[in-house]
Amino acid sequence: MLPLRTYIAVVRDRAGRVATLAGSAALTCGLFTGEFTGPTTLATLTATGTGLVFATAFSLAHRFVKVTARALYVAPGTSLLATLAAERIIPGAHWGEALAVAAWTAGVWFLRPARLARTLLGREPAPVTAVPAVVDAVDAHPLSQWWAQRVAVQGGIAPGTRLMAAEKTGPASLQAVIAAPEGHPVPPISLAHLSALMDVPEDLIAITAVAGRGAGLRRLTVGHAPSAGDPQTAWAEHIAAQVLPGTQLLKVTAIDMDKELT
Repeated sequence: MLPLRTYIAVVRDRAGRVATLAGSAALTCGLFTGEFTGPTTLATLTATGTGLVFATAFSLAHRFVKVTARALYVAPGTSLLATLAAERIIPGAHWGEALAVAAWTAGVWFLRPARLARTLLGREPAPVTAVPAVVDAVDAHPLSQWWAQRVAVQGGIAPGTRLMAAEKTGPASLQAVIAAPEGHPVPPISLAHLSALMDVPEDLIAITAVAGRGAGLRRLTVGHAPSAGDPQTAWAEHIAAQVLPGTQLLKVTAIDMDKELT
């Protein structure tokens, strides 16, 4: 839930936008008629004075900061009154007056002097930034959730990483893929620290390259999986991945042990 100050700031911001549009409309009408000059002047003086009193009251800011904030508060109103006066002095609709109206509208709309003044006085809450939900990027597997909460956090042994495709490979073994943020390699991960976190003997944990993929992915293996039925697959998963990287089993020859021993 957002704090009350944030809601007040939103209402105040929208009120300022409406006031800017109203001032711009009054200046535009002033190019052609003087009927709205009186009401516009009264409304401008009232709004500027009220905002100035309430905005700077009880402020503990430095005197120079207060003076600067007051100048920013009165800038939109005084410049609007000056433009109104110029419209009454210069006969007819002059292109310079139209340019002044456009400049006033754009300046107040984009520079927002009143908000700058509140920021100087420390009375403007920090903007609320949307934080993407981390859980959306984390697999539903319990091990992936555990990794996100204990390993990938700031100050953890592998901050910013994710654990994907976690699966059991045997009664007491599993494997998964460690992924780094896009464009970054998986950082060096201390097997000793990971062993302590997982409470698994260090010699049962291995982090190796993923075949055909870059340094942004690494394979995590925990435990010893049962040998696969295919010798080439077993060699690739356990020998080439952990003991002899880059090797490949090309041919398997069956040996009759009884005959060889006689």
